[in-house]
Amino acid sequence: MRGHDVPWSFSYKTWFQTWTGFYHFSEGQTLAPGTKLLNLCVTTKASSGTVEIARSLAYNRLESLCFTRDRLLFYEMQKAVAKRRRWKRQQFSSELSYFLNHYYLLLYGAFDHIAVLVNALFKLGLDEK
Repeated sequence: MRGHDVPWSFSYKTWFQTWTGFYHFSEGQTLAPGTKLLNLCVTTKASSGTVEIARSLAYNRLESLCFTRDRLLFYEMQKAVAKRRRWKRQQFSSELSYFLNHYYLLLYGAFDHIAVLVNALFKLGLDEK
C-alpha cells in the first residue's frame, strides 16, 4: 500500500496521516534511537541549536530514509510480479535506480547530519563545512 501512496501499517492503524506522522506511529522501533537522542539532548539542556539539529535528524531525515526504503521495497515487489508473469518490458530498473540513488544521498546526508550533531554535542569547534 505504501508504494501506492497510501500510508498504511498492519501494526498501527492510522488514517489520513501525512507520511511524517505516519512513520512516527508505524515505525516506532525504527525511529526510537533518534527520538531517544533528541530526548537526551533536551533533558541535558543542550543548546537550542544542538536540540534543533537532533530534532531535524529524528523528525525529518529518518522519515525520508523510511519513505525511500518503502519505495525501493515496492518497486522490488513490482519487479518480482513482472518476472513471475513473464512480462517483457516491465523491469522497473529506472525506478529502482532512481530511488536507490536517492537513498544513498539521504544516507550520506544522515551521516553528515550525525557528524554535525556530534560536533555540537561535544563542542569540538569544527567548522560545519
